[in-house]
Amino acid sequence: MKKIFLLICILIAPKANAGISTEAVIVIRPGSDLSSYSTAELKKRVWDLEKAVWQLQRQVFALELSSSQKPTPSVPNQPKEKFTCFVSSMGKTFTATSESEMESKASVLKQCSEKLNAIHCDEDEVKCGK
Repeated sequence: MKKIFLLICILIAPKANAGISTEAVIVIRPGSDLSSYSTAELKKRVWDLEKAVWQLQRQVFALELSSSQKPTPSVPNQPKEKFTCFVSSMGKTFTATSESEMESKASVLKQCSEKLNAIHCDEDEVKCGK
């Protein structure tokens, strides 16, 4: 029954409260010796922990929802950075240009491996620049 209640709270809470909660934050302090707690005290600690987790989940869901709804800022007409990589092996040179250095490097190594045996295409020999 507790699991069903918790699941309902998780699914409904973000819709009911899209903003960050203004309720008091539940503070959890670590216990010292659990054998000294009575059953009632342990039940209260578990309840407080469940409330704290529920509160954190609501805040995380609200933050995720608000960040996914905000458009990403973009600068119009700003040229994207390009990376060019090359490698020379067995008298041949292979080049590639891409928006990411890793893509360029992978493309160069792929070209080299397709034309030559992959053993002649050393990743450490690939040079890249903007």
